[in-house]
Amino acid sequence: MRETSPDPDDSFRRNTIKKTVSVMLIILGLVTITYGWQMRSTVELVQIIKTKTVIEENQEDKNTKLRNAGIGAAIGAAALGTTAAIVGGIGLVAMGTGIGAPAGAGLIAAASALGAAAGGISGAAIGEKETVIEKVPRQIEYKETVINPKYTIPQYSLVLGAGIALIVIGGFSLKRK
Repeated sequence: MRETSPDPDDSFRRNTIKKTVSVMLIILGLVTITYGWQMRSTVELVQIIKTKTVIEENQEDKNTKLRNAGIGAAIGAAALGTTAAIVGGIGLVAMGTGIGAPAGAGLIAAASALGAAAGGISGAAIGEKETVIEKVPRQIEYKETVINPKYTIPQYSLVLGAGIALIVIGGFSLKRK
């Protein structure tokens, strides 16, 4: 068998291919590191629907003064008017004879008006005016946006590590001749 001597062109081609592969590994490592760094900063927005309780105030005015004044006026007018009709009268004495005449309609009306006024004032004084504030809880739904990382630390660290490993392998193979 005959031994062939090494071809200088063949050795040059091999060195060129090795250097090209080494440079390609370094470039691939840089691209992988860039992708891993991009993975690290990628986030996704998640909308969460939450519910919270809000206290609302309902205000209601209760006024019994007007109602009590009306009731008092009716009772006062009836009571004083009836009393005036029963008790009231005009007595005349003429020549030893006594004649009694009931009070006139005007006097009964005046007594009724006086009773109505007194009853109305008394009823209004007894009545109350108050404001009732009722607190009612109410549920309100709202959306909250949360920012979550898209990739976990081990995921993007693995990609960064692979890129660094490619650069190191490419660098060592470039160094070797």
